[in-house]
Amino acid sequence: YFADIDEAKFQMKIKATKILIEKDWHKWHWETILELCEGNLITTQRLETLMQKTKFIKRLLNFFLPSKQQFINLPWKIENLIYAKTGYHLFKRLVQDKIGRKTLSSPEGDFHELGVTFDEN
Repeated sequence: YFADIDEAKFQMKIKATKILIEKDWHKWHWETILELCEGNLITTQRLETLMQKTKFIKRLLNFFLPSKQQFINLPWKIENLIYAKTGYHLFKRLVQDKIGRKTLSSPEGDFHELGVTFDEN
């Protein structure tokens, strides 16, 4: 994919997702989010920056939290497959990186609920 994308284009793609300006996941641009998650756009450095300096990863993970009743309540229809694909690529990327694993496994963190799911399976 686009591992060598420059910082300006990367930031434009992040903004295009609308995650940083909209809390409502219905208004997010899921095609761009999927592209970011399935491609190599999120390098370790970019992942750390997104996790520590923005709410991008936090809002995206909140969408997948069972307790938030967003992703989990979607009907299994072809048009909702993009959310499942995005989640798959997001979690695959997070477990590959130390900061991602720490975020998912920290008992004090907001996303421990997701980490426990991975530990149990």
